[in-house]
Amino acid sequence: MITAEDIPNDLYEAADKLEAGLVDEDKGYILQNGAIGLHHTLGRYLRNTWGLWEGSAGKHSPLRDWFLNRGLGHADDMSAIILDYFTSKLRHEEFDLDSAIEYYRHYWEDLGINPLTQEKI
Repeated sequence: MITAEDIPNDLYEAADKLEAGLVDEDKGYILQNGAIGLHHTLGRYLRNTWGLWEGSAGKHSPLRDWFLNRGLGHADDMSAIILDYFTSKLRHEEFDLDSAIEYYRHYWEDLGINPLTQEKI
């Protein structure tokens, strides 16, 4: 079971906790389908349980800090990267973290929004 009691410190611990906490059926679904369609289910659960929203979970989130230190401040981006990395890990595929972070940074910048603070630039 994935809980808030043991919030991961970084992306790699997050993937390990997903691997340990998900049942084989869920891992099989992700292996076959990827992270598509998980934003409003598992993604939401991770955002809320692991404190990815600013001030969420009523406690300090080292995982949120890990993403903030890489220039990302939106919880949706964080959970998407976690799920994409986890999918890559299950499939034994390479994952380009730098490219994933840059994708989300450019997305917000193209909208005129600071990707870290979510404020207008």
